[in-house]
Amino acid sequence: MGFRRVLATWAGKAGIGMLRAVGRGATTAPGRVVLALDPGFIRAAAREARRARVLVTGTNGKTTTSALLEAAMVADGWTVVRNASGANMLAGIASAVAERVGPWGSMVADALVAEIDEATLPALTATLDADVAVVTNFFRDQLDRFGELDRTVGYVRRGLGAVRGTVCLNADDPLVADLARDLATDACPLMYGVEPTPENRLTGEEGLPPGLDTQFCPRCGERFEYTHRTYGHLGDYRCPGCGWSRP
Repeated sequence: MGFRRVLATWAGKAGIGMLRAVGRGATTAPGRVVLALDPGFIRAAAREARRARVLVTGTNGKTTTSALLEAAMVADGWTVVRNASGANMLAGIASAVAERVGPWGSMVADALVAEIDEATLPALTATLDADVAVVTNFFRDQLDRFGELDRTVGYVRRGLGAVRGTVCLNADDPLVADLARDLATDACPLMYGVEPTPENRLTGEEGLPPGLDTQFCPRCGERFEYTHRTYGHLGDYRCPGCGWSRP
């Protein structure tokens, strides 16, 4: 291993140990030290994961989705490195990786599962070759951090442009499903969604509440028509203007 990587590893592990000794979480600060000493630390370690590098992003559900993926992998006998604390900026991921790598900085695991903040996704995918990227949903929960919802979508769109593996998109969210048209030519889109039940089935515009986070088609601007919704703007939508609909 290179000297910078070894130094970053020892500094990260020392920082984690000292902070936990005084009752601190040690989820972000050690990672900042690691990346200051070796900016390529995450990429170098992640490349040594034996089976997969998985990224999870979106407004809601990142931690839950990452935990489900980890549990499935572990049940299949994999060893997994995950930023389980929910610290989903680069420093948080670096802290999680530094804690789990060997003393010389080598990754001893089958997979890296990293939940990543939407605005940070482009910086991570530019340096890390992800095998799988998962996008959960887009809501206005984080307007205080990112500004308009389309800015958040733009961050993720740019980040996914560097992914050459499988990209799992929530077909029930039109803003997420629309990301498929800007993926790299060698990326593999995979859509997922929830089927309707009698409780969430609607007819046309019936029952649509005001102020849905997404009401208009991102391709032509017409207002969506829904046959069912599961939560908020998630459901089975169709644009009467251009005909685009839930995949």
